[in-house]
Amino acid sequence: MKGKSLAKTLEIILYISRIIVIIALIGIVIVAIGVSALIIYEDQFLLWVEQMRENPDVNIEADIDVTWTDIVSLIASFVGFYIAFKVISRLREILNSISREKPFEAENATRLSRIAKYLVWGQIASIILLIIAALVPGDLDDWNINLTSLLAAGIAAVLAEVFREGARMREEQEFTV
Repeated sequence: MKGKSLAKTLEIILYISRIIVIIALIGIVIVAIGVSALIIYEDQFLLWVEQMRENPDVNIEADIDVTWTDIVSLIASFVGFYIAFKVISRLREILNSISREKPFEAENATRLSRIAKYLVWGQIASIILLIIAALVPGDLDDWNINLTSLLAAGIAAVLAEVFREGARMREEQEFTV
């Protein structure tokens, strides 16, 4: 019974995490739209700022300094949060099956395999974006390859095989009776 309540608690935590990630994704999309608009309409924006400066009641300063590194960082943030969303969704499904007292169903093995794939694809995307960021002028201090998520992908892949074998053994046991 304690394991079931722990699964429910974790499911609630993952639900809240999923909401936070969705809000972050929406925020990133809004920022991307804003940055795109500033890049496309930079001349009109600067003209508007100049007109506003002529008004003595308004004190406004504006400098559009969007670099390619900023754009690559925005893309990397979106990819990271999207992968977090997908991983959290699969983990919630796994915890839901545990709550239903069916942890070794075959679908959980598939879910863990997907988690492993999401983490690997996230690192591949990170490497591609790191290469792109290195090719454009800008600051690369915050860019690195995360070996922890590759390790997590390996662990998820191994667990997927364990769950697949557990599901197979469970099916054999049901037919043996």
